Amino acid sequence: MDNQIQQQSCINLIAEAIFVCEFHDIVGNAIVYCYPEDELKKDFDQIQDFVIPKDELCGKLIITEFRQHYYVLGLPILLRNKEKEKIYSREKYIFNICIMVRKEQYLSRKFWYQEITRKLAFFFTSLEIETHFIYKNDKKIISEKIQNLYQSLNSEKECLLEYNEEQYVFIKYIDSIKPQGVEDNIIEIKDYLVPLPLFSNLLYIYIYNLFNQIISIASKALDGVLEQFDSELYKVFKEVNGEKCVKKISRELNKDLQKLKICLKNLYYHNMIKFVDIFRLNNHYQVTAKIHDFMQNQQLQQTCIRYILVNPERKIDPSEIIYLYLQFQKQKSVQDIVLENRLRFEKINLVQFVHFGIIHELIERVHLYILANREIDLFNEINIQNLINEEEYKTSKKPNHMKHNSNQNLISIKNAEFKDFVRKNAPLDQILVEFQISEELFRSIQDISNIQLIYR
Repeated sequence: MDNQIQQQSCINLIAEAIFVCEFHDIVGNAIVYCYPEDELKKDFDQIQDFVIPKDELCGKLIITEFRQHYYVLGLPILLRNKEKEKIYSREKYIFNICIMVRKEQYLSRKFWYQEITRKLAFFFTSLEIETHFIYKNDKKIISEKIQNLYQSLNSEKECLLEYNEEQYVFIKYIDSIKPQGVEDNIIEIKDYLVPLPLFSNLLYIYIYNLFNQIISIASKALDGVLEQFDSELYKVFKEVNGEKCVKKISRELNKDLQKLKICLKNLYYHNMIKFVDIFRLNNHYQVTAKIHDFMQNQQLQQTCIRYILVNPERKIDPSEIIYLYLQFQKQKSVQDIVLENRLRFEKINLVQFVHFGIIHELIERVHLYILANREIDLFNEINIQNLINEEEYKTSKKPNHMKHNSNQNLISIKNAEFKDFVRKNAPLDQILVEFQISEELFRSIQDISNIQLIYR
C-alpha cells in the first residue's frame, strides 16, 4: 500500500481503496483504475477470478478475503450487445466496481457496505450503458468518479456521484444515522411488526420521480442488478402505511420475506420508517420511565400535539397528553382507556397517539401469550377453512373423500406448527399473523381448545 493508506488506516477508513476492473478483450482480467494507486495491481491475480467471475455469478454480490486483513466487495456486471448495436468486440462485456475495506470495519457495518456496493453497481451500470466510458477506458471520467467517491466518503462520510441531471446517486455512511435504542445498527424485524412511514405522502411523489429518472435509463440492461436496488425500495415503501404487517406486505408484493426485510432495514436505517405493533383496541400498553423526560421536553410535547390532533385548529394542553399516556397500564386495554376518557380523546387521532408513544418509547406493548396445560389442537374442520383457498376447493374436481383427507392432512400440519409456536413462547400477534386468522376467530375457539391467555 502507498503511504497515504498506511497513514490513514489507523483511523478506520470507510474504504481503503476503490477500483474498477474488467475482462479486457486482449489481456483478460485487468484493473482499469484504482485509487489510491498501490500494490493491489501486482496482487490482483489473487482475487481476479472472484471480481470478474463466470457469467452466472454476474449480478450477484461477491465478498472476497484479500491479504488476510481485508475484504473486497463487488457486484460484477454483464452487458451484452444489442441486435442493431455492436459495441463490444466479444459480444459481451464484464466489469466491476469494487471496494476494499478492513475486515473489522466491514464486520461492524456489513449491511451498509453490501447495500452501497449494490448502489454503486447500479449507478455505474446505468452510466456505462449510455456512455460506454469504462469499455472505452475514459480515464478522465473514471478517475474523477472514483477519486470523488473515495475522498468524499473518507472525509465527509457521504458522497454525491452525478453525470447529468438524470444520473446521480447519493451515498451516506450510516454511522451518522444510528436509530435510537439500536446497538451497532442491528435490528431484528419480526413478521408481525408494522412498518410506519415517518414522512408525508409528498415524499412518495418525490421518491417516485427520482427513482423513475434513474431507472428509465438503466432498465434496458440491468436484469440481474435491479433486484435489490432503489426500484425495489420504492415498491416496498409504497406499501408502508402503518397498517400492514411485514408478513402481509410480503404476501401482497409476492416478495421473498428475507429480501423484503433487507429493503425495510435500508429504510429503517435511513430514518424513513419505524416499527410498531398491529393496532387493536384490545391491545394493552404500559407507560415507561421515559414519560418523565417527556414531561420536561416542551418541544417534543408540541411535536406530539401537531402529530395527533384531528383538527389542527383545535387546542389541547400538553398536560392532557401527559395525563392520557399515564393511563396506560398493564391491566387496561386501549378501549378501556378511551371509554374512561371520551371527552379528551375527541380531539385526538387515537392510532397516531399510540404510534407516537411507541416511536418515542413513552409506552410499550404488553403482549398476550398462550398458557396451555396440555397439548393443544387449535385447528379443526371448521376453522381450517380460514387457511384454505375456498375458490380452489369450489373448482376442484377431486372426490369428496379426497378433499376430506386433504383437509385432515392440513389440520395435522397446522396443529403441529401451532404447538411449536406455543412451545417457543411466541406472542399471540405472531401466531395470528403466521396463520392468517383474526383475533376474533381465535377467541371464539379458545374454550374448545382449552387455551388460557395472559398479559406479560
